[in-house]
Amino acid sequence: MRVLPVVGVLAGAYGVLQFYVLPDWDRAWMAASELTSIGSPEPLQVRVFGGSEAPGAFAFFLGIVVVVALARALEARGAARVPWFVLAAALTFPIVLSGVRATLAGIAVCIVVLSLLYGRGLGRLLPLVLLAVLTLVMQRTVGLFGETSKLLTAERLTNLDVANDGSVQARLKLYAALLRPWELLAGDPAARRSDGMVPDVAIRFGIFAGVIMGCLLVWMTVQAVRNLRNSAAVAASLVTVFFVVHSFAGNTFSSAAGVVAAMALGSSLAARTAEPALEGELDQVVSGRSVRKPDSGDRRTGRSTRRG
Repeated sequence: MRVLPVVGVLAGAYGVLQFYVLPDWDRAWMAASELTSIGSPEPLQVRVFGGSEAPGAFAFFLGIVVVVALARALEARGAARVPWFVLAAALTFPIVLSGVRATLAGIAVCIVVLSLLYGRGLGRLLPLVLLAVLTLVMQRTVGLFGETSKLLTAERLTNLDVANDGSVQARLKLYAALLRPWELLAGDPAARRSDGMVPDVAIRFGIFAGVIMGCLLVWMTVQAVRNLRNSAAVAASLVTVFFVVHSFAGNTFSSAAGVVAAMALGSSLAARTAEPALEGELDQVVSGRSVRKPDSGDRRTGRSTRRG
């Protein structure tokens, strides 16, 4: 929570520099990797990837920072909200320059979820303002670079045609393969990584592992939504929702940003599992059946429970 905003600002600034300048070391890496899906090794012609080896990992990390900043903005009060909201809005530009639509979709879903489940009063409008800013940034980016860039175009960012989009169709075929489970019983650990977490796990480790992963994603989503409704572990729970949405496009644990995501998932689940235990202890205290010593302090709050 403390480190992410600082690292996010540095990473986002480097991504913008990469787009406009493209340092020699990044240019050399692009030429050596022979990747064509991220553009040409020329300024204004590349989908930014920051210090990562792919735009997806870079955008996913910045998306986490945006989601955390948005949660912090709603948790703050008055003028203290402004810096967090400005940070979230500013980082949308390098994310758009990465061209990673899964991250943009994940942020949009988190904005709607946060507005519906957690926002109160003006807090319900602030996330929607960020959604409007995100839409405006995409439109401005297409207007500035759509004619010269082959990747940051209206067809990719603002005029999505699912029926004719090759990337979307390829992912749908991967999920369609799950409808033939008999072909994925054993799995092939040596297979290439697939877009989409569940298909990737199922193809490489078998259909049963894929089903377990799918159930885990559903379970984590349910726990995160409950946390948000109860205002518990808001930032971590919102990152969990973002992670689940992003998992439809790729296996996020294949990048270092997956470590940050795992910390958020653990925090979100821990907040949920601790709640019933705390409620049970309070019930015992109220009913006069406390199992703790009268003079013992509450480890969670450091306060004596004798008066309870």
